Amino acid sequence: MKKTFPHDVGLTTRTAILVPSTKHGNQKISQKEFSNRVRETENFMNKEFGGSTVTRGMGSYTIAGKEKKPKLVQENVVIVENFSKPRDWKKHMTEVEKYIESKQVEWTQDSVGFEIQTSHKPLSLHFVRAHNPALSGTSKKKLRDVA
Repeated sequence: MKKTFPHDVGLTTRTAILVPSTKHGNQKISQKEFSNRVRETENFMNKEFGGSTVTRGMGSYTIAGKEKKPKLVQENVVIVENFSKPRDWKKHMTEVEKYIESKQVEWTQDSVGFEIQTSHKPLSLHFVRAHNPALSGTSKKKLRDVA
């Protein structure tokens, strides 16, 4: 029987780190600093998984503005994604979690977005943060708990 395209199973685990262009919530950073964040995250994903794809986009969220009226915040974001085999994801997930947690602190973000999709779970977005008791009512799931 003739094989059809594609000829292999493929890389079935997709992960992505969302790199923000702000600090302290909604303060824009310089283009140089943003480019450095992207390059560093891309280099990290390449080191861990052997490759990555960078996609530029626009993100938005709401915060409490004056008189507690919702205020829309928009920011440039870059999604640094990769595809891997499930065993490679499991091998590197602790390093990915540590990387994102360290960047959340370094970039002065409330959290850093992380996407994951596997062959048995749909695409999901998670907000990763380093453990911080000052953020009352927050619970921290390990990435292995969502994959």
